[in-house]
Amino acid sequence: MKSMEKNNQKVDMGHGQKGMTVIELVVSLTVFFIILSVSATIFVSILNQQRKILAEQELLNQTNYVMDYTSRLLREAVKDEDGMCIVDGGYYELSHLNGTTNIHEGIKFLGQDDVCYEFFLDSGVIKERKNGSLAQAILSDKFTVSYFNFVINGDKTIDVATESDLIQPRISMALKVEFDVNGQQQESILQTTISTNELNVSSF
Repeated sequence: MKSMEKNNQKVDMGHGQKGMTVIELVVSLTVFFIILSVSATIFVSILNQQRKILAEQELLNQTNYVMDYTSRLLREAVKDEDGMCIVDGGYYELSHLNGTTNIHEGIKFLGQDDVCYEFFLDSGVIKERKNGSLAQAILSDKFTVSYFNFVINGDKTIDVATESDLIQPRISMALKVEFDVNGQQQESILQTTISTNELNVSSF
């Protein structure tokens, strides 16, 4: 009994003040560490959420850039009068046929600046080639592109749009990008349809 009473005695803090008992000290430390643990968990959760938001924002910015940049050049495509880029009289020519999906993952066309452009998917990376030069990636390699598809006038069997077509050439473009955030796989899908600004007068 004497031993237990001794352990429960309050520590003299000096100046006549009494300190906490050992039990009170243990309880206080336990509460402190619980609060610290909860705070750390909340902090980590907020940090992970912030990383996810930043990754999603970066993905949105880059994919929007790819779609806007490609769409603008597709709209500015002109008829290739002499076949310097694609077939004679052609507006668009699809390339890089995916043997599994039977959908083209690339497109070539002559721009209004007389540059022969080609956009295509290469091993999960979107690339751009100008006048047959070395292709350059236009999307960060931290993102994996599942598909980058092109279809002319809604028909997967067509691989070229020319002046002899009965309708104004129209390109449907679809993009799916995947990325990892805190060990969780996320994805973004974008699609749009574009027609050249140059009127195909032979279709009227």
